[in-house]
Amino acid sequence: MTLSREMRGRLPVIAMLAALLALVLVAAGWAYVQQQRAAKYDAETFCPKSGKYMHATAILIDATDSLDATHIANATKQAADFVRDKLSPREWAGVFVLNDKNLTVPAAEIALCNPGG
Repeated sequence: MTLSREMRGRLPVIAMLAALLALVLVAAGWAYVQQQRAAKYDAETFCPKSGKYMHATAILIDATDSLDATHIANATKQAADFVRDKLSPREWAGVFVLNDKNLTVPAAEIALCNPGG
């Protein structure tokens, strides 16, 4: 079975259309995967919505003695620097302030994750 001369002339056009369709499908699939990956993280904390972390780090600030604004600002900056510079991807860090009023486990003042790249 041989193709007519007219059909042979159309083969490059058909091949280019098929390649273009495949490219569009791959791009749409990539965009879908990226959107799904982004939807799995909380926008405020960057933590997985599933609540599953690779590792967890607790940063404790001892406030049993009185702290002035400079000490609080310094501790907050150090905690933020740790989260930015030292936290591994998909790792959680919580900052807890311990004082004489926290007789039980306190709630985290700050809880963030490194979503990774």
